[in-house]
Amino acid sequence: MIMNKAMDFLVLQVEYLVHMLTSRAGYITLFKGGLALATLCIISVQQVFTLAIPIESEAYKLKYEVEFSTQKQYESFDSMICNLQDETYAKCKLAIQKESLISSSFDALYSWLELFSVLAALMIFFSILGFLANPHFHKVTRNEPFENQET
Repeated sequence: MIMNKAMDFLVLQVEYLVHMLTSRAGYITLFKGGLALATLCIISVQQVFTLAIPIESEAYKLKYEVEFSTQKQYESFDSMICNLQDETYAKCKLAIQKESLISSSFDALYSWLELFSVLAALMIFFSILGFLANPHFHKVTRNEPFENQET
């Protein structure tokens, strides 16, 4: 008895979801939302690169200054050893800190971009699916113009 009511409720929800996804307003809204998320991804990448490139450039500049002063070549920022007695101690620490900041910022940005990109792709995919399925789920008479179709 309870299982039948739960199944009836689930079927009604799925029918409503299919009806909304295949309605003209539904697939247009999904498409607009997908484009908005895709645009947000592109703009955020542009803004982060605008801010991150100068910081990363400064980190490498400091690294090269430390390498020149100490006459040691480091393969990466992780292999840099900052000695408190060296005159380049502050530059060494600052270079490591800036590289760490950029690295963690890019990791966080990439995680968000991955999420938003997947959501945007899914929204656009379901809008196309709704557009293609619209004639099969919603009857339109020949005399009724497409623009006035509400369902």
